Amino acid sequence: MDRIVCRVQYFHGLNRFFLFFKSLDINGLEFVDRKHLGAFIEYLQDDNLMASSINGYLRSLYAIFGFLAEKDVISSDIIKNKFRLKIPDLLPKAIDPDDIKLFLSVINTARERALILVLLRTGMRIGELLGTKIKKITIFLIYYFFLYPFLVSAEEYNGW
Repeated sequence: MDRIVCRVQYFHGLNRFFLFFKSLDINGLEFVDRKHLGAFIEYLQDDNLMASSINGYLRSLYAIFGFLAEKDVISSDIIKNKFRLKIPDLLPKAIDPDDIKLFLSVINTARERALILVLLRTGMRIGELLGTKIKKITIFLIYYFFLYPFLVSAEEYNGW
């Protein structure tokens, strides 16, 4: 089963590569060089693919290019100094509760504390919050602090 999946991934990578080259009017792999691979990477980035997905495409292409270089179909220069995108470090999904308490302890005004708590609890962006009317925040507070505890079980509520 793993070999089938691997072959499908190679095919998908090569197919996407050929579709890109068709748009450039290049008809054969023997004309491929490093600048074309760089353009292919930019093309994938323009499609908003993550770095790990682009690296997957590149791994598939380099495996195929290695085989073709052994058979002297393409130049072996293309597989030297392979392109690899650096995968960025992921941001933490949640802030430690102790850090939140420490952060809130240095905020002086109730307004600023309320703004920070709304940002933390809702996941809103600052621009969204600044454009929010007080009426909407009041509805949020009524729902989450008065209605929400009655709509979910005690385990889910966890004392918010």
